[in-house]
Amino acid sequence: MCGRYVQPDVAAIERAWHIGRHNVTRHFIDAIRYNVTPGSYVPALRRDGDGGFELCDLRWGLVPSWAGNAESGLKTINARSETVATSGAYRQAFRKRRCLVPAMGWYEWQVLGSRRKQPWYMSSRDGRLLAFAAIWEKRQESAVDALESVSILTRPANEDTASVHDRMPVLLDEAGQIDWLDTPEHLCERLVERALKGPMVPVKAHRVSERVNRPHADDATLIEPEAPSAPAQGDLWGS
Repeated sequence: MCGRYVQPDVAAIERAWHIGRHNVTRHFIDAIRYNVTPGSYVPALRRDGDGGFELCDLRWGLVPSWAGNAESGLKTINARSETVATSGAYRQAFRKRRCLVPAMGWYEWQVLGSRRKQPWYMSSRDGRLLAFAAIWEKRQESAVDALESVSILTRPANEDTASVHDRMPVLLDEAGQIDWLDTPEHLCERLVERALKGPMVPVKAHRVSERVNRPHADDATLIEPEAPSAPAQGDLWGS
């Protein structure tokens, strides 16, 4: 899954996707955020009316238009690629409202024995920003207010990350980003196969501090490599 990630600042997004400065009202923080948590507003990229990129802010945790409670989005931060085309919560967004979530990297937790989980940080091998495949939805809150929310797609882990966790976000290369955004609705089923079996962006991984477990921790030291710790006595003996 993808439950925490690192958000780049707007300037880095604009450089990476070659878009001009967008002077729009934003809910997200225009700075690097080293510990983005579900329920936060995050920057995303979707097509505008002219076929270019629109930088928008979406709340992480998709809330279907028919949902009775906006808090249901905290359960839908990830959409499984295997079922996104058929799930009642996701299928309309998958067919009609696909987007990209830019990221510097993301965190996964490796289970160590029965006593603790070790956080790891994953990022691209070449240092470029990552593009998570995502879907977005709009829920009318009132006559004048609407909530736009987003869910990040996941897939089975590849060989770069499988030793840490069995799931990972769907990472799109440049060609994959175009397909994800521009494939017409009647052909979107083929995107499922690409999400599950398409070209993978090479990533690297290293252990990081358990400070990332704290939702309010947010500084650059969170992604610094940490040396492996000695196993607990119980883990040494398999108890």
